[in-house]
Amino acid sequence: MKREFCIFNNKKNCTDCGECERCDLDPTKQCNNCGKCLETQEFDMKGVKIDGIIEDDKEAKEYQAELENNSESEDEIQENNDDRELIYDNYIDGYKNDDDGELDAWNENIEYIDDIDGLSELMEDEDKLKKYANEEFPGLIRFKGRKNHD
Repeated sequence: MKREFCIFNNKKNCTDCGECERCDLDPTKQCNNCGKCLETQEFDMKGVKIDGIIEDDKEAKEYQAELENNSESEDEIQENNDDRELIYDNYIDGYKNDDDGELDAWNENIEYIDDIDGLSELMEDEDKLKKYANEEFPGLIRFKGRKNHD
């Protein structure tokens, strides 16, 4: 299989020598991706992500003590959850419904796309939209000033 670079030495161009196509179990055969070489020496094909390796006992004991100090009891966790629920309930109760019974937390300066004549059509035409606006982030479109659109 011709590649741009050798898989054994990425500084060397591939010479199509076929070395990368050899089976690890039987060098006289061409690899057919059976996966048997991955199962040798009792290795499993699953992987585990490791953040780091602790190499000495002292470091291991320090890490274990840190874990024990940082862990919270179940009661403390439940208290925190109860506090969060109370804060959330107070936050929701703080909103007043308008006359129509709808909850509208928008600023007066924000207008909906459907409420402005012709804006939804402009949004659908990408060429026109690029002329008059920039998409800062997905879903956040900022319109250019009157002087900037030509």
